[in-house]
Order: sequence, then C-alpha cells, then structure tokens
Amino acid sequence: MLTERNSSAFLGSCAIYVKPELALTAAHCVRHLQPSDIKVILPAWEGTADVLAVHCHPRADLAILRIKHDPVEYASLLPELPFSGLGNLTGVGADFCAYGFPEFQAWDDDKPEATGRLFKGHIQRLFTYKDHTKNYEYVAGEMSIPSPRGLSGGPLFLADDPDKLIGIAAANIYSSTPGEIEGTVSYGVAVLLWIVQVWLDDFVRAVPRA
Repeated sequence: MLTERNSSAFLGSCAIYVKPELALTAAHCVRHLQPSDIKVILPAWEGTADVLAVHCHPRADLAILRIKHDPVEYASLLPELPFSGLGNLTGVGADFCAYGFPEFQAWDDDKPEATGRLFKGHIQRLFTYKDHTKNYEYVAGEMSIPSPRGLSGGPLFLADDPDKLIGIAAANIYSSTPGEIEGTVSYGVAVLLWIVQVWLDDFVRAVPRA
C-alpha cells in the first residue's frame, strides 16, 4: 500500500509488477505528490520502500512507481512477489480477484484503518471511461462489485491465473433507477493493462534490475 511520508496518511493500494523496483497504482493516488513524499509499504512483511520516480500515463488513470529497497532485506521476499506479466480478456464474464486496502473504522474507534481485503467479481462490460475533470480517457473494465475507498491502485488478476495482472482499480460509476422505486448501484472501474502494454513495456525495459 501507499502512504504519505510525513503524515503517514493512506494514499491507496499498489502492485509490484515484473521487477521488485516497479509498482503500479492509479495515477490519482499519487499525481499530486513528489516521489520523495510517497512510501510503499508491504504490510505482511512490515517493510517499506522509497519512491524514486512517478511516471503517469498521458490519458489513463495509471502510474508506474520506481522504488528503491534494501536488496538484502527484500531478497527473500520480492523475487517471488511481483506479478510476472499481463493477462488478457477474451470478452466479458471473466472472473477476477482484486486486492487492496479499503479503510475500516470500528464503531468504538474514531480513526479509520487501512485493512487488506480480497475481492472477487466478474467483468461485466468493456467500455471507454472518461473523466474530463481529471483529463482521463481509457479503455476500462466494469466490475460487478463496487470499488471502495482505498482499493484504488490495487491489482485485478484472473481468478484462474493469479500471476497475471489484468487491471488496476481506479474509479466507480453509478447507475440510478428513477421512478417509484429509486436506487443507485455502484460499479468499480479498472484500467485494462494489456491495452497500454506497449507503454508499460517501454518503461520496464528502461529500468535495470538491481
């Protein structure tokens, strides 16, 4: 997960990708900060890494973080951890898992806490997502589940091929039903990564493995 260095404020989720030196996240989680203001945290290991550079996609809500870690401390974990590449969808209906750190606040606690959670759902449509307020436009997958606050930047991967990333959680859209029985349904939106694979591959090749 990602936190702000000075305040320890929670920023969002992320995924180590291909190399221990790279992490993917949603651009809106980090684009307002300098790299030195961001920390990458692996809660299960209680380790942290500094961010050296943030590279945002020109149109998609997607960013690559170049990170610096202690190679001795991370050697036993990170070679096994990164997602090895990208998966592809042949159409709608694919079952996916997503992992991230939505905030949880107990009824007797006044401070929310980022809590690791695994989500499952299916991709129910492919579409072009536009957010003109943030200048985003990209090919997206609509999730059958909402994307709660804190899941942004988290990885989506195929349930039957967990080593391959298919997307990064980025937003929500809302479907309203007017009339006598009114209601609003929320669906998560994910940046589909194989659509921007050339952009990703160019950056991965440019970063030597430590």
